[in-house]
Amino acid sequence: MTGRDDGGRQGFPFATREEMENYLPYLLNRLARDWSALQTGALQKLGWTEAMMRIMSSLHAHGQMTVNEVAEISLIDQSSASRVIESLVAEGVVVRRISEKDQRVRTVALTAAGRRKLREIAPTIDAMYAGFVAGLAPDELRTCIDVLRKLEARRAPGAQG
Repeated sequence: MTGRDDGGRQGFPFATREEMENYLPYLLNRLARDWSALQTGALQKLGWTEAMMRIMSSLHAHGQMTVNEVAEISLIDQSSASRVIESLVAEGVVVRRISEKDQRVRTVALTAAGRRKLREIAPTIDAMYAGFVAGLAPDELRTCIDVLRKLEARRAPGAQG
């Protein structure tokens, strides 16, 4: 990936600003930063953090999980996830349980109050997402997601997140 005329792929180091700005990892990081800033601002107004929202939405989508599973799916390091989960348990929106499969394993799950809290913020998150993808036709968004999923599937085994 060092050539400049290889079907749109840019090499490192970049020869121009345009090459750098069109470099996929750079572009993905910029978009992730922009989304995170937008989401963080909106969540703070509601008394939430991004980590709380990630953990609770992961539990909503995946159901009961161990703290390690929650951390991996939520893209949060394990110690931070543990601290956030502790505060969510204290708030009554998440509950700890002993695994039915293995009495040595503790799991966490959403409570009814947690599901209600997620429904309360859903309109805010949905509106932000709609604004974030505004201007993309449904087929363009689907193609974008498909391409990113294809790249994600190629991650090295054991890669974080």
